[in-house]
Amino acid sequence: MKIKESLKNRNLNQLFNDIVIIVPLFLMLHISSFVINLLTIILIILALLKIKKDGFKISFLEKYIFIFLLTLVISFIASPHSINKGVSEIIDILQWIFYPLILGQFVINNKSKKYFIYSLFGVLIVYLIRFYFHKHGIISFPKYMLGRYSGGYMISQVSLVLAMVFIILITIFFYAKLKNKDKILIGILIIMTLYLLLVTKTRGIYLSILITIPLIVLIRNLEYFFITVLLGSISIVVLIFMFPNNKYVVRLKNITQADVSTMGRIEVWNESIRIFKKYPFNGIGYMNFKKAQRDRKYKAYVETFNEVVEIFKRNPLNYLEYLNLKKIYIKKRAYQYNQYYAHSHSMIFKLLCETGIIGLFGYLLLNLVLLFKSIKKGKKDINYLLIFGILMVLLLYELTEVIIWRNFAYPFIYFVFGVLLNSEYVKFTIKKKA
Repeated sequence: MKIKESLKNRNLNQLFNDIVIIVPLFLMLHISSFVINLLTIILIILALLKIKKDGFKISFLEKYIFIFLLTLVISFIASPHSINKGVSEIIDILQWIFYPLILGQFVINNKSKKYFIYSLFGVLIVYLIRFYFHKHGIISFPKYMLGRYSGGYMISQVSLVLAMVFIILITIFFYAKLKNKDKILIGILIIMTLYLLLVTKTRGIYLSILITIPLIVLIRNLEYFFITVLLGSISIVVLIFMFPNNKYVVRLKNITQADVSTMGRIEVWNESIRIFKKYPFNGIGYMNFKKAQRDRKYKAYVETFNEVVEIFKRNPLNYLEYLNLKKIYIKKRAYQYNQYYAHSHSMIFKLLCETGIIGLFGYLLLNLVLLFKSIKKGKKDINYLLIFGILMVLLLYELTEVIIWRNFAYPFIYFVFGVLLNSEYVKFTIKKKA
């Protein structure tokens, strides 16, 4: 009987570890939401079976997750707008924010972690093939698949996931004990990831990585911090002067320029502040930013745009005239993408106007607790060093982007957090009073 129970338990653990390798790959490729949801359901079922047998395990993280979720719900109280969209988005968040808790019910072995790193090779190959095929017109992939070259509106997600992979690989390369063959493979993966990051032309990601890498070095090797900063600065200056017209160098230099993207963000941040001042305590309701903008219509610009649309409706065949008038409209207000923005283009401003001070507090509490814990433990524990790198890139990038309401970056991040925080989960017991 004991042998049978032992075999059953081993199979359960092994099945769990096999799925742990697969899920983040599907999240990275964003191939099928159905498959990802199915694998997640299987993980939940396995976790429930494990809880029934061995008891429930929990970590320090869950109470801060609950506080953050509660602050989002509080934003619906006395909201001047419909809360349907916000409720739907919170339900989506629930599908991934408890990945660490689900994974924490099992012990994830080092073999599974190693195989996940190896499997990244296949994922990056798929990304490269997509890029090559799309660039040369062999196959046109959907916009969300990869790259700014296709005008992909999911570029912020793709570039962030690639940045996470890059940080994971480069940290392991320098700070993990590896065999030579493993080091060679990871070196190849770093080069592949770096190339894919370059073709995304995402300035926020470039800047986030440039800031994060020296900070990782600072946690582990104070004596190498200044050398890293010096070498990085020299490399950037050399690239700018030697290849001033290179498209990637130009994109990097644009970080400091007031272009369309920058001006658009400034406009939308000002609008967020205006809304926040009216609803400072708990905001206008999570995901209601787009609706709130209608409180203050940009009459001159909206009317101009509507005139263009009406001309097109009257004579749809005169498409060239429509395009020309549209260019005039865009030139008049070059930094406005549409009549209304979909989001605040900053997680800080998004939470300020949609959830108020309460929501921003919940977000900062969750992330800063994890960040400070990773700084404290990262000097000796590579898992926490990886958490620090991933979280730092995310927080820096979200200063000028909103990622949480989209499809696969946050689920990937929290799945990886679950793997890295696995050892933090201990059996939950209720302390009895003496």
